[in-house]
Amino acid sequence: MTPPQTRLIATALTFAVCFALAFAWLRPLCMLFDTDSYYHLAVARAYAQHGLISELPWARFSAMRFGFGDKELLFHLLLAPFAGSADPLLGGKLALAGLVAALSTALVRAAWPAIGWSSLYVPLILVGGALSFDLRIIRLRPELLALLLILGTLAALSAQRHARVFVLSFAFAWSYTAVHALVGLCAVCFLYALWCERKPRYAMLVAPLSGAVAGLLSHPHFPHNLRIAYLQNVVFWRYRDQSDIGDEILPLGITRFLEFDWPALLALLILYLALTRVAGAPRSPLTAAARNYTVAAVGFGALFVTGGRFAIYAWPFALLAAAHQLAARGYRIAPRLERVAGTRAHAERTWLVLLVWALVAGYHTVQRLTHFADLGGCIWPAQLRQLEQLGRAVPPGAKIAAPWTVSDEYVFFAPQGRYLNLLDPVFMRSAHPEAYLLQRALFRGELPDVPLALVDLDSDYLAFTARILQPLAAQIRQDPRLTPVVEHGQVLYRLRPGENRDFVLDYRVADTRAALRDTQTTYPRAAEPRARAVEGIVDGQRLGAAGRCVWLEPQAQLTPGTRWEVASTGTLSLFRGPDWQLDIPARPRLILGDGTRFEPPEPSPEPVVLKLCSGETPASFYLLRR
Repeated sequence: MTPPQTRLIATALTFAVCFALAFAWLRPLCMLFDTDSYYHLAVARAYAQHGLISELPWARFSAMRFGFGDKELLFHLLLAPFAGSADPLLGGKLALAGLVAALSTALVRAAWPAIGWSSLYVPLILVGGALSFDLRIIRLRPELLALLLILGTLAALSAQRHARVFVLSFAFAWSYTAVHALVGLCAVCFLYALWCERKPRYAMLVAPLSGAVAGLLSHPHFPHNLRIAYLQNVVFWRYRDQSDIGDEILPLGITRFLEFDWPALLALLILYLALTRVAGAPRSPLTAAARNYTVAAVGFGALFVTGGRFAIYAWPFALLAAAHQLAARGYRIAPRLERVAGTRAHAERTWLVLLVWALVAGYHTVQRLTHFADLGGCIWPAQLRQLEQLGRAVPPGAKIAAPWTVSDEYVFFAPQGRYLNLLDPVFMRSAHPEAYLLQRALFRGELPDVPLALVDLDSDYLAFTARILQPLAAQIRQDPRLTPVVEHGQVLYRLRPGENRDFVLDYRVADTRAALRDTQTTYPRAAEPRARAVEGIVDGQRLGAAGRCVWLEPQAQLTPGTRWEVASTGTLSLFRGPDWQLDIPARPRLILGDGTRFEPPEPSPEPVVLKLCSGETPASFYLLRR
């Protein structure tokens, strides 16, 4: 059998086995990992149903609302046949299994020139040893396609197939937002080759750069793709510390790194020992592949230190660099192929150890992932039912305020809804900074008047995960201005304008009690009619109450025999004449239903008046007839 036939058999075997194993692991799962997976499936499904879309209708406050600029266009086009099937969730699992199998096959082909049949160990070592890598490849994200294209580009660059480099760079510009990373990687490879060979190979620069530029300029969404790329790669880092971003861009930390990836570190140690123990073997100059994989390993390794998400790139290139470095030192890993005198026994022992290690570590890692996914009981079955219920409950065109983190799931299960933002906070922060800050405070439970915030966000509904946002759930549970549509898990509330009539909102305001009788100053209600129809909280900021006390006289009569509820974030006292006083302690936040309940005393010629005292932050309160 010729070497090309052998390689073909090995790669075909790798794809078949890896696809079968990946799909067998994914098939029982009720849900996909990672909310971004659902965004990509939703966009791909839209492409399958409507062709290329130029707007993102689901994200009303996003920079991608008008001028989509799909930064993962090719990924979504490849995903479209799966997402457009009768069962898009099953299609997503098939697509993910196919991507994992293709990635495993690409790694085997990349390692084959150096270590032959032993390249079959590379996917096993990665999956079995690097949990941080595993936690990336179980997500249906475009970074899987990006890694495939980077592997192909470096292989073509090493073989000086510059036309292929051009095509792959072109495809990368349609597939992933960080096209500069691929061009920069090729540029560093060029510099390393120049340093080693003392001969410039300018095609190593021209091919990827021209391919990337051609891809960007020919993108169907040009020039919006450039604007979105700028937001994602430049503006994002400007607002990084001021945005509610995920922890994947943060460093993994040495403790979690060792906990997750110690088996992979052990594998690299075994390879290092192999390198040192064959130091007497004939050494040849580094091949182009060895140089390029080493550059990628160092570059992505440095990025991995800064952010855990780069594990998906760092570990594959670290193993490929080690394998090709071994081969350059005259050590042929596969003992049945080319052998170096005196190293056969050592090679067999080394890779036998690696194989045993891979099986043990793989069992350990599968246990970790299985525990994480709860395969025995189907991962998060309740969450799936809740999302399906919410999907059925959302009316067509409903304008919904929801956190961006869970909106990615909502657009898949309830594509008929219209949400605030998707995928990344930078898209809302850049396009609508005030609305972004408002919704951020809303979902943190920092706003006293939730329905009023919904009006300001042009929303008729509120949706979120009650388990995660418990303060917000408690805040609105007994709010008469919001009615529950879905009450458990993934909750959905509908705004009810006009249901604020039991709130006392009209007051005369003065600096002293005596001045109340003659003052013409009133509490400034919301000016916009829709806002007036839902507001319920008296906002101390409108009163300018910071650091002082103000007196308020309700224009409505607090009649005896009627129960009322009152609560304040400052010190609040109620008075009627000289004989009745009710002191309300300050609360850290206002939760309707948890306030102080009372009945006014018998009729009196004296009206009920309130004294509100604020600290450095203006205090708010509500007075509600129950």
